[in-house]
Amino acid sequence: MSDQDKQLSPCFPLIMPEQILFDFIKEMFSVVKQDYERNSHEPNKTFLYQIFNPIKIGQYDLYNNAVRLITAPDNDPRKIQVRLFFDESLSKFPAIHIVLPGENSEPGGLGFDRGYVDEIVDERENTYSDVLSRRFSSKYDLVIHSDNMIEVVLLYHLLRSMLISGFAALLNTGLEDLRFSGTEVSLYRDIVPQGHFMRVLSLSFSYESVVPEIDDVPIIQKINPVISTPIDNGTRRGH
Repeated sequence: MSDQDKQLSPCFPLIMPEQILFDFIKEMFSVVKQDYERNSHEPNKTFLYQIFNPIKIGQYDLYNNAVRLITAPDNDPRKIQVRLFFDESLSKFPAIHIVLPGENSEPGGLGFDRGYVDEIVDERENTYSDVLSRRFSSKYDLVIHSDNMIEVVLLYHLLRSMLISGFAALLNTGLEDLRFSGTEVSLYRDIVPQGHFMRVLSLSFSYESVVPEIDDVPIIQKINPVISTPIDNGTRRGH
């Protein structure tokens, strides 16, 4: 950490749900793979065995196919792909697309969302800047996509099981009031080629977005020339 960083406190990394979900899903697949490799001599101890054995759909063995998908090497055309947004150009399957169907801000707090988080203090310049916060209610879709219908069903239940297993870790990222729901595809039907199959696992949650205020009045006056300089008895950045 540089001296300049030490002089500015506190620091609030922006919560980006799509990045959190992307990293979480990739990491959970890695954890499940490591669990299988560590216990492959006693498969009944593995996560995959405990959730899928002895379930079959027709002749399709869910446990054996889950092992095949999880342990696939990087050059395997059936290795699970995880993508931000809906990637129509993706030619490899199966895939999980992280999509944002909707997000809404919740009613703001008193004082234009000020006062809920400590100010950023610049000890060198002896100034401070307000920090603003706003809550959002969001829904993200995990769109499971494959050219194999039963593989979609397998991945839906595997992904949901991993989310349940890692629920506490996911809450620690700043996503709150987390709820799951599932549905067959309707929203994405028009862009799915014939012979492809999809199912959606939806995550609903709320989270706090915390950002420093841009309080340089000349900049704000360029956006809205009629704005007047606010009365402020404190020593603020840019004043």
